[in-house]
Parts: sequence; C-alpha cells; structure tokens
Amino acid sequence: MSSGTSELMSRRRFAQWMGISSAGEARGRTGGGEWPPHVRIGHKVYYRREAVERWLREQEQAGGRRA
Repeated sequence: MSSGTSELMSRRRFAQWMGISSAGEARGRTGGGEWPPHVRIGHKVYYRREAVERWLREQEQAGGRRA
C-alpha cells in the first residue's frame, strides 16, 4: 500500500500476527466483547494494522481486561 494509507490485513494474517487461531479470531470478532475494529468488504473481513495497534495500546492502558 502507499505510505498514505494504513495496511489492511486479512483475518488470517491478523490471527497469525496476534498468535491466535482462525477460530479464535472468529469467536473474538463475533463474541460481542472488546475486539479490534475491522471492516467487511464483500464477504471478507480485514483489519487495519494501525487500528489494531491503537486497540492494543488501549488494552494495555486499561490493564488488559480482555486483551
């Protein structure tokens, strides 16, 4: 991607990056709890790396209630 845009990660890439299974990603995303923002394009789910990193920082500051 160009330097002016944030990198989009597929849900598989996101799960690998976070060290969780694809099933864990799906449970987290659909479970109704705190989870990083994501975008659906057609039938696919993507995560913006910048948004995930911000979410992780917020989890650390909040004491990691559900990191």
